[in-house]
Amino acid sequence: MNENNWKILNAINHPVRKEILKHLRENKTLSFNELSKCITIGNHGRLVFT
Repeated sequence: MNENNWKILNAINHPVRKEILKHLRENKTLSFNELSKCITIGNHGRLVFT
């Protein structure tokens, strides 16, 4: 597997990122605040987008 595939696999295996992707798929667009409110996994730490 090449490096890009590993990055994608790591992103979708992370529980918080997986939940973000699920909400974006369902809602198409969400603001940062809306995404922050959607996260139901406890203690997700600092949620930032880079």
